[in-house]
Amino acid sequence: MKKSAIAGLAVGGVALIALAAGYGTGRRYYKDHLFSGTMINGVDCSNMTADMAKDELQYEMDHYQLTVSERGGLEDTLIGKDMDFLFTDSGEIDRILSEQNINTWFVKVSGEKNYEIENDFTYSEEKLETLVREFQCFKEENIIQPENAVPVLTGDAFTAQAEKEGALIDQETVIAAVKEAVLTDENTLDLDAAGLYTEPAIRQDNPELLARIDNLNSMIAADVTYDFVDVQFHLEKAELANWFVSAEDGTVSVDRDQAAAWVRNMAYETDTFGLAKDFTTSYGVTITLEGGGDYGYCIDQDATVDQLLGFIDAGETIVTEPIYLYTAMDRSGNTIGNSYVEICISTQTLWLYWNGELITSTPVITGSDTKGYSTPSGSVWAIDGKKNDWNFTTFPNAWSKWWMPFNDQVGLHDARWQSASYYEIPGYYIDSGSHGCVNIPDAPMEQIFYYMEIGYPVVVYYSVDQVVGPVPFNDLISG
Repeated sequence: MKKSAIAGLAVGGVALIALAAGYGTGRRYYKDHLFSGTMINGVDCSNMTADMAKDELQYEMDHYQLTVSERGGLEDTLIGKDMDFLFTDSGEIDRILSEQNINTWFVKVSGEKNYEIENDFTYSEEKLETLVREFQCFKEENIIQPENAVPVLTGDAFTAQAEKEGALIDQETVIAAVKEAVLTDENTLDLDAAGLYTEPAIRQDNPELLARIDNLNSMIAADVTYDFVDVQFHLEKAELANWFVSAEDGTVSVDRDQAAAWVRNMAYETDTFGLAKDFTTSYGVTITLEGGGDYGYCIDQDATVDQLLGFIDAGETIVTEPIYLYTAMDRSGNTIGNSYVEICISTQTLWLYWNGELITSTPVITGSDTKGYSTPSGSVWAIDGKKNDWNFTTFPNAWSKWWMPFNDQVGLHDARWQSASYYEIPGYYIDSGSHGCVNIPDAPMEQIFYYMEIGYPVVVYYSVDQVVGPVPFNDLISG
């Protein structure tokens, strides 16, 4: 043979011997090593023995992370080692290794070979739960109660104020979700996206809420103003809204107690019945009539509350007056107005005014002080009656053509038993006056009877310096 041919055969033989040696070495190596590119449960176990692969899987267990996202940008991370994660060998890795065809190792060393084995592991549930309970979402400063959508008054109408999600979550619910994420090898858990937070029970688009708002808007439509001439009481929308009470079935009603309180305050501010009043006398001196008497305005509070609730129920727009128990002649100022009878006891004088004009003034005879029948003074009373041809049954032959009581048994009347001269005697009334009534000559009494009606005021004062005079010590008797 030629030398070149012999040399070629020699080189080829050496190469075959080398290949055979390499092949044998590979077979021996992969007998107890996993092929290159072997991935077990996503972990690269290339060229590892079974024990090395198990250690690698345990390493991954130790460094497992679960990041938990919470509301408010909060975040907590759990680490496998902190929960005592322990890989449990179920024989799967040994099985993979034993099933490798080492005879074909040279074609298996390239490319990935992915295996998913039973992810058997154990962990400390106690440690997991302890770690979860320390999450930021459970700290007091991060707990926010959810708020339902509610009706709110915006301007003149109710709208739905959007619900507030808050940040309230149950610990046991989170623990269960974390355990599930761990068992399924998740690396992230979004508590909000998982729907674990406590939600508001009523949202802005809740049909029952919207129906309730419609009902509220029909009730808030009422626009009620009580007019007292010199002052007005307007029921503001915001005030009215505070009166609405919702029942469990969603129906809305008006709290009568709150409406009554509003009417009670209005009465307190405007009632004048029996209260002190400033009065300018015919002498040009302004005096203060003390409280008492029975003249002035007094609201019938129960009836006015019923009236007001009716306006609200009807959604009515109205300017009106309250319902009164007692009324007077003038709603403004001191309510006496400019049509009245004025009596000064110390001067025994009476004045009759009509629409601000003096109709007449006359001497009178009032109750006897010494006999205990002093005519009550220092206040204003309303005329209670108006009678023609009146017999005073207490006294025989005591008859008057005109009788106008204003304070129980005390009244204005003519007195035919009083001589005209008696009206001119100064101080005559002190010893010889009436039993409490105001005796008036015929002509002015007829004028009073003509001009004055039931309800008109009679102002009685002792003097401009002493508003209240002597107090009677006997029962006053008409006549």
